[in-house]
Amino acid sequence: MTFEEYQLGGRALYAEFVEAVRQILAGAVKANAMTPHAITGRAKDAVSLRKKLEKHGISLDTAINEQLRDLAGVRLVFLTNTQVERFLASGIIHENFEVSNVNVHHPVPGTETETRLFDSTNYTAQLKPDRTALAEYRPFAGLKIEIQVQTLLKHAWAEMGHDTIYKEPDLKHVDKQQLERIKERMDAVMREHLLPAGHDFDMIARDFALLIQADQNFEPCIEAISTSKSNNALSAALDTLSDVVLPRLENRGDRFLEQLPVLIDVVERTRRSPAEPIVDPSGTFDGENGLDVARKVAPVIEHHSLYDPTRTLDALIRLFSRSEGEERRLWLDLGRRLAENDVGTWRTHGPAVQRLILNVFAALGTDALTAARELVVTMMQQVLSSEVGGISRGDFHTFQIAKGSVNASDAVRQVRSDAIGLLESLLAVSADDQERGEILSALREASRPPYYGGSEAVRVLVMNDAARVAAIQRVLAPQCRLEIRRQIEVDAIHVHSWYHVLPEDMVANAELVGAQTAIVGELLALRDTLNADPDFILYKTLIGHDSVHPDAWDAEHFDPERLQKWREEGFPAIVAQIDTDGAEAWTALVRRYLAEPIGIGDWLPLSGFSRHLAETRPDIAVHLLYQMDDALRLILTPLLHGLEAAGRLDAIDLAVARFSGQGRYFQEMAAWLGERDGDGSERLSSLSMRARELGEHDGVLALVNAAGQAFKKKGDPSLIADVLMPAVASFTDARQPGWIVNAWWVSHSGMVAALDEAQTAAFLVSFLELPKIDHNAEYALARTADNFPVQVLEFFEFRIGRGRGDGGYFDAVPFRLHELPRPLSRHPETLLRSARRMYGLKPSLHRFLGGKLVANIFPQLIPEIADPLRRFVANGDRDDLSFVLSTLQPYEGAEEVYAVCMDVVDRLEQGDDMLGRVIAVLGETGVVTGQFGRVEAEVEQHGRLQAWINDPREKVAAFARTQARSAVQSMAWEQRIAERELEQMKREWGGPETKH
Repeated sequence: MTFEEYQLGGRALYAEFVEAVRQILAGAVKANAMTPHAITGRAKDAVSLRKKLEKHGISLDTAINEQLRDLAGVRLVFLTNTQVERFLASGIIHENFEVSNVNVHHPVPGTETETRLFDSTNYTAQLKPDRTALAEYRPFAGLKIEIQVQTLLKHAWAEMGHDTIYKEPDLKHVDKQQLERIKERMDAVMREHLLPAGHDFDMIARDFALLIQADQNFEPCIEAISTSKSNNALSAALDTLSDVVLPRLENRGDRFLEQLPVLIDVVERTRRSPAEPIVDPSGTFDGENGLDVARKVAPVIEHHSLYDPTRTLDALIRLFSRSEGEERRLWLDLGRRLAENDVGTWRTHGPAVQRLILNVFAALGTDALTAARELVVTMMQQVLSSEVGGISRGDFHTFQIAKGSVNASDAVRQVRSDAIGLLESLLAVSADDQERGEILSALREASRPPYYGGSEAVRVLVMNDAARVAAIQRVLAPQCRLEIRRQIEVDAIHVHSWYHVLPEDMVANAELVGAQTAIVGELLALRDTLNADPDFILYKTLIGHDSVHPDAWDAEHFDPERLQKWREEGFPAIVAQIDTDGAEAWTALVRRYLAEPIGIGDWLPLSGFSRHLAETRPDIAVHLLYQMDDALRLILTPLLHGLEAAGRLDAIDLAVARFSGQGRYFQEMAAWLGERDGDGSERLSSLSMRARELGEHDGVLALVNAAGQAFKKKGDPSLIADVLMPAVASFTDARQPGWIVNAWWVSHSGMVAALDEAQTAAFLVSFLELPKIDHNAEYALARTADNFPVQVLEFFEFRIGRGRGDGGYFDAVPFRLHELPRPLSRHPETLLRSARRMYGLKPSLHRFLGGKLVANIFPQLIPEIADPLRRFVANGDRDDLSFVLSTLQPYEGAEEVYAVCMDVVDRLEQGDDMLGRVIAVLGETGVVTGQFGRVEAEVEQHGRLQAWINDPREKVAAFARTQARSAVQSMAWEQRIAERELEQMKREWGGPETKH
C-alpha cells in the first residue's frame, strides 16, 4: 500500500481494523474480570504520516505498510501499575493475536535509554488466521497494529508530549532553547510527580483492596477458627486473621481480646492432631498438624500481648501447662520474649510488664505454679536481666539495635527482689537436682552486670542481688549432688572475677564499696562451704574441664595450665587415699562420679588420673579391669595405657582376650591401639576379625581407624590386607556406606593412597550408595583419584545411574567439591568423556549432575576444558550438542561460555528448537543480589553479545543481534519491575518505628 492508496481508502480500512481490535480487546478484558480506564485507538493521520515518511527518507511510492508498524494503533489504559502488570501477565494479547514483536519502553540507568521517560509495553500484532477466516475479519488479513499498554498517568504524559515535543515543530524565529526547557519541564513532571503518584496509586489501591478483604473476611475467618476441623483450613484462616484482618480492625486490642478464647480453643482442639495431606492437581503434599496451628497462634498472641498483658499471660500459662514436646518449647520461647526488657516499653513504662508478670505468678496457687514451673523459671531469668534492648526501624531498609542497662529505680529494685524471691520459693519445693539446676541457672542472671552501660547505682543494685543469690546457693549447696555444686562454684568464680576489684574511679563511692565487700564476702563464704567437703574437692579434681582450683580466688581466675598442675600435684595424695580405702571403695567412688550429669569432656581429668593410677598402682588398675562395665568404660583406654607403661602386658593380654571373647569394648581397645607407639598389627587384625564375626560395626570402624593411625606411623601393609580390606568387605555386605564418613584415619593416614587397583575398586564399592558425599568421603575419593582417576569418575557415573533408588535422600554429586578438583583437573579429556556418559544416563538432569561435576573440577571454563567441548561441537551429533549445552549451564553465563555457544549456533539452522537452549545457557546468571541484580545481569549479557554481532559467521552474527535486542527489552522489563518493587517497599516501610 502506497501513501496515495493509504489516503484514498487505506486509512479508512485501518480505522475499521482499529475498531475491530478494540472490540476484541474489550471482550477479552471483560472475560478476565479486568476493567481498563479506556481502550483508545486511531489510524495514523495522513498529514503526520507524510511528515514521518519524509523525515525517515521513505518514498511515498513504496509499500509503506511494510515499512511502518504503527499505521494502526490501540492503547489500553489502566489506572495503576498493578493493573497493567496483571494484564500483561494474563496472556490476552498472545491468545488473541499473532505477535511479531514486543517492545518494552522504560529508561534503564547507564544505557542509552536512561533519558527516555516514555513508559509503555508495545506489541506489534495481527489477527490470527482462524479469525481472518471469518467474513467480518477477512479484510484485515495481514494488517499489523501496534497495541500499547500503560497507565493513565503515563498515557496523559505521552499524549501531552505527543502534541508538543514529539511532533517537533519546525521553529523558524523563536529561541529553540525554550523548546528544550519545555522538554526538561515535561521530564521533571514525570520524575517528580507522575512516577511517585503512580506508585502511590498502587499502594492506595492495594490498601483499599485489603481493607475490603479484611471487612469481608472477619466473620468467616472467626467462624472457621471456631468450628473448622481441618488443620489446613485453620492455618489459612489464622494467616488471614493475622495478616489481613486484625491489623485493620477498629479497636484492634479489644477485638483481639474478644477472640483470645477462640485462639486458645483452637490450639487445644487441634493439639496432637496429625497432618492433613493437601491434594491438588500437581500432587499430594504434607499439610498442617496441630503443632503448625499452634505456631500460627503464637505470633498473634505475641503481637497483641501489650493490649492486656495479664490476660495474655493467663492464656500463655494455660497453653503451656497443658502442652508437651515441641509445643511446650513454643510457649517457653514466647514467654521468654514477653518477659524481655524491651527498650521501647521501658522508655515509657519502665518495668511495668515485668511487674504484671510477677503479679500473675504470685496469684497462682501452689499446684498451678508447680505446673508452670519451667515457664516461670524461663520468664524470671529474663526479668532478672540487667540489660534492656530492642530493634528500632530507621530509614529505609535499616534497623537500629539498641542495647543498654536497666535503671536503679525503686520499681526495678522491687521487681528484681520479687523475682529472686519467687525463684527461691520454687527451690524450696523443687523435686530433684535437675529442677534445682534450672532454677539456679535463672538466679545467676541476677548476678550478671550489664554489658552495655550501667550506672554506679545499677552496679550497687546488681551486686546486692548477687550477694543474695550467693547466700541462697550457700544454704542450698549441701543438699545438691556433686555436679550441681561444682557448677555453683564455677559460676561463683565468674561472679568473683566481675566484682573482686572496683575500678579506681568507683572506690570513692561508699555504697558501691559496701556492696562490693558484701558480694565478695558471700562468695568466699560459699567457696568455704563447698570446699569443706573432702568428697567435693576430690570430685572437682577428677571431674570438670572448668573446675575451680584454690589459687583461682587470689590470682588469675581462669588459668587452664594452673588447674592442670594443681590436679597433677594432687594425684599422689589421691593414690595414697586409695591405698587406705581399698580398690573396692575406689571402684564404687568412680562409678558414683561418672553417674553425675557431667558434660562432654568433663571426664577427661579422671582419664588422666586413671592412667597415672595404672602406672603407679597397676594392681588397682587390674582390679578395675575385672570390674569393667559400661559405667566404667570411659576409663578403660587410659587404664590400658597405664598398664602398658607399667609393663603389665600380661594383664593387658588377659583383659583384651576376655573383652574380645565377650564382644565388648572394641572401641576403647581400638583407641588404645591407635594411640600407642608399639606394633599392634597382630592385635588389630585379631580384634577386627572378632568384631566382624559379631557384626559389631562400630567396633570394626574404630579398629579400622586405629589401623589408620598405626599405618601412618609404621606404614605396615598388613594393616591394609588384614584390617582395612576385610572391614571394607564387611561394610559392603552389611550395606553400610556411611562408615566412610567416620573413617578419618583411613583417609588421612596414607592407606587409601597405598591401595592397588583391585583394592581401590572394592574400597569405592563400599560407599557407592552413601546418600551424601561429605568432606571425609570426598577426601578419600581425592586420595583415590591421585592414582586412579578413572575409577573415581566411574564411581560418580554409577551414582548418577543409580539415582534415588528407593526414593530416599540421595545426592549423587556434591554441590561443592574441595579436595577432588586438584587430582581430577589433571585429566580434562578423561573427565569430559566420563561426563558424556553421565549425560547419557540422566540427560534432563545433567546440569545438576555430570555438568555440575565438571564445573566443580573446573570452576572457570579455561581452554583445557573449553577446547575439548568445542571439538564435541565441531565433530559431534545433535546429542553431543545437547551434552555440551547442558555442561555449560552451571557456568552461569560466564564470558568464556559464549565462544562455545556460538559454535553451537553455527551448527544450527534458523528456527531450530536448540537455539532456545543456547539462549537459556547464555541467560544463566546464578544468584543475583540487590534490587537491580537482574537488570545488571541483562546489561552484562548485552555487553558480551556486542562482541559477536559482527562475527564473520552470518548465523552467529544474526543470532547475536537478535539476542542483543532481546537483552535491551529484558533490561527495560526488569528495571520497571525492580523500580516498582523498590517504591512499594519504601512506602510499606514508612517512617522509623520501634518493633517489639
